[in-house]
Amino acid sequence: MAALTWRNTVYLKLQERNNSEREQYRTVIESHCKLYDITENLKKKTATLTDDINRLRQENLELQRNVIEGGGRSDKQLEQKLLKAHEELKDLYKKRGENAQALIDLKEELQIKEKDILSKDLRISELESRLNAVKLANEHLESDIAEKETTNTILKDELMGLQMAYTKAEEKIMKLDKENKTLIDRWMNLKKEAAEDLNKENEMFRKRKQEKLKKDIQDAISNPVEIKEGSIHAPSGLFAGALSRIPSRAIAKFDAHDSEVFGLKWAPSGKYFATVGGDKQVKTWEKIGSSIEKKALFTPCFNRSVTSVDFDEDEKCLIASSNDCSTQIWDLSTRQLRVRLTGHENKVHSSKFVSGHGINKVVSGSQDKTIRLWDVANKLCSRTFCPGSTCFDLVAYGENIISGHFDGKIRIWDSQAQDSMTNIPLENKTKLLTCSRDHCLKITDFRQNRVIITLHDDNFRISNDCSRAVFSPDEKYVLAGSNNGQIIIWNIAKQSVEYRSEKEHKGAIQACSWNPNGDGIISCDLKRGCILWGDF
Repeated sequence: MAALTWRNTVYLKLQERNNSEREQYRTVIESHCKLYDITENLKKKTATLTDDINRLRQENLELQRNVIEGGGRSDKQLEQKLLKAHEELKDLYKKRGENAQALIDLKEELQIKEKDILSKDLRISELESRLNAVKLANEHLESDIAEKETTNTILKDELMGLQMAYTKAEEKIMKLDKENKTLIDRWMNLKKEAAEDLNKENEMFRKRKQEKLKKDIQDAISNPVEIKEGSIHAPSGLFAGALSRIPSRAIAKFDAHDSEVFGLKWAPSGKYFATVGGDKQVKTWEKIGSSIEKKALFTPCFNRSVTSVDFDEDEKCLIASSNDCSTQIWDLSTRQLRVRLTGHENKVHSSKFVSGHGINKVVSGSQDKTIRLWDVANKLCSRTFCPGSTCFDLVAYGENIISGHFDGKIRIWDSQAQDSMTNIPLENKTKLLTCSRDHCLKITDFRQNRVIITLHDDNFRISNDCSRAVFSPDEKYVLAGSNNGQIIIWNIAKQSVEYRSEKEHKGAIQACSWNPNGDGIISCDLKRGCILWGDF
């Protein structure tokens, strides 16, 4: 059955090919057949005429013979017959000539047709060769199409696999987002609970301290002490310019934060100090005996590392700046956040209370190359200065602001004027201490408008642009920390090193602070550590 079907298919294909190729030669073939029929007819007529001529010649010869032999017939009749035979012969020649001419014309037409057939044969050969080339190209294209279809099928399968994987990944991401949201909510709740617990702990600590103070007062009242004349002395540390004492060793070491410690500062009373670090936290510490204990943790914490810390003159508030572009102020008595100042577009490296304005005016310097003066009461920026260079540290008192910058310049600003100034009333503040990348400390006298003292040491190397140095309370010494873990104290009058510690710190020292009472130094490093220096 399959063989019959195959043969029928071949037969039908041949019929279709015969019909399609025969049509263009049908007219030529019909003309050729007609010419052939006409030629055959003319040949038959020519043969008939030739036979008639031969017959007439034979008759003519017979008549001549009869005339010669018989002589009895009438000459007139013979002449008539002869004339008639000549006329017939003439007509036959004429017809023969016409037939010959018609045959020549037909031959010429046949030659033309043959030439036409030959040219069409050549055209057919050319078309067949082109058809073969097209068929070959078609076979290649069909092969390519088959290959492309196979590739397309594979790609479709891969696409379906990828779509399924994408769908699964999307579902997984959605699930993870939900889990992340749940974890964030739980984390926020835990932070809230931790803050509440910390506030409760601080409140309990404050109450215990008040109860202890009341008990001490009651004990003092119940046990009066006789005071002799001349035995009353002013307690140390209550006055600026207290006699500064040089430490002899490290008396307490502790890890202040879970990451780098970027800044610290003694409170004006000298009773405790504050630290800030890369763990986004602000803490206060106090010395109890020969150890350091945490006094408070201020919340809410920053979103990024904390860079600097400072107290106001009256010790009512604490201010800290952060890499999250904000500055926060806390109330020291309640340990609650008082205000959060935002507006900088990059890291805030330093923020200070403006001396003489209590807690109502704050200045901050940022990596966005601006210095902003803040109205704390109204929680807004009252002035913006644009020095054009990153500000790393600030000094602020009265209406005057002094800033240190990445370009190595010190700029002096009047908060009442628009631009930076170089000649301003400095009251009793005449000297400025700076720490720079050339590993030198320089003291500038603004009355002379020049650097008057340059301090250096072979072991002194600063760790980064935010490293800080300080004067001693009596301004006789300068204190700074090196990247090798040593603290170094210079005698300003002698312009030489007064004290160089052992390498007690594990990492580069970032900042130091001298107790306002003059009898304690605290230093911090980039390896989480803080050290209290003493035993004078």
